[in-house]
Amino acid sequence: MEPASRVEPHFQWGLLVAREDFIAEQPRLLRKLLRGYLKGAQYCTAHPEETKTMVCEYMPGYEPATVEQALTRTLPIWNTTGLIDMDGLAVAAETMSTLGAIPRQLKPEALVDLRGLPQDASNGI
Repeated sequence: MEPASRVEPHFQWGLLVAREDFIAEQPRLLRKLLRGYLKGAQYCTAHPEETKTMVCEYMPGYEPATVEQALTRTLPIWNTTGLIDMDGLAVAAETMSTLGAIPRQLKPEALVDLRGLPQDASNGI
């Protein structure tokens, strides 16, 4: 056993979800929320000790050493650009299919809804 990021550096673990009606009715608010999320991720990666303290405070059930290990492994690969990691999403879909978690491999394009993002999402949020 080893961290998935060591085996496959492009494995998309996290995702953000918005309801269909929210995307259609609140695109400006959606962009603001996504920018806030991105700023938070950037802050956490720039301030790992403060992030560790915050996680330990809000998740007291985890030992500080466990939090330290998790952050050491994951902070360097957090998406702080706002770009959509389609390669990582493809790897995740393939892995989930191989493990039997989903009945068939899904195309990443079918999983991503770019409505509410700027026209050129390749530039980030």
